[in-house]
Amino acid sequence: MHTAPTWLSRSAGVQNCPRLWRHRNQVILTMTFDTPHVADLKTGLRKLAKQRRRDWVGDADIAARQAAENVKHSISLEVKNVFAAYAAYGTELDAWPLMHDLYGLGMRCCLPVMTGLAQALEFRQWSPQAELAPSPMGILEPIEGAKKLRPEILVLPLLAFDRRGHRLGYGGGYFDRTLQKLRSTGTVTAIGFGYSFQEVEVVPNSERDEALDWIVTDTEVIRIGGEGR
Repeated sequence: MHTAPTWLSRSAGVQNCPRLWRHRNQVILTMTFDTPHVADLKTGLRKLAKQRRRDWVGDADIAARQAAENVKHSISLEVKNVFAAYAAYGTELDAWPLMHDLYGLGMRCCLPVMTGLAQALEFRQWSPQAELAPSPMGILEPIEGAKKLRPEILVLPLLAFDRRGHRLGYGGGYFDRTLQKLRSTGTVTAIGFGYSFQEVEVVPNSERDEALDWIVTDTEVIRIGGEGR
């Protein structure tokens, strides 16, 4: 049951915007809006979510290991599957422990690569020995010449998520375009990967936003349309 809200701040273009609720023994950001502009709503939440992640004082290494274990023990993975995650940027939850574990189990792993502004990402094969170089945005990715793969399981970073399967990213739309392309050419399981404190009541979304199939945090596994574990 929700307690009375504590106001946190107001953001440009968003009325009665970010506030905190106590839920399931943790603080969850929740938002109510008086404006129809989804982009403005996302900007307000994005600013707040970035600050929330910067202010977190937990152990990031332990959280990354716990989240990796949650993926392995809760989601069906087969050695034949092609798995993709990401090279963490800034304070994103580190996906390297999960990548190393799945590579060690014999799965083919890959990382996303930018192909141009406002374009879907492509994926190149990764191993612990792979040579990586920073993209124009400063995110590590396999160098030109690495084998291209099509992932069947894709782990995505996030700034915020809700239990409807919506995620908030940095605003470039790269993963939304990528998921749309992958889903138009076959099957793919999309897994949001983040800290439990990044949960919000509602992530503003539009028809261009691709929903997740699962959300995995350091404390919980949420199957969209199902019950959290």
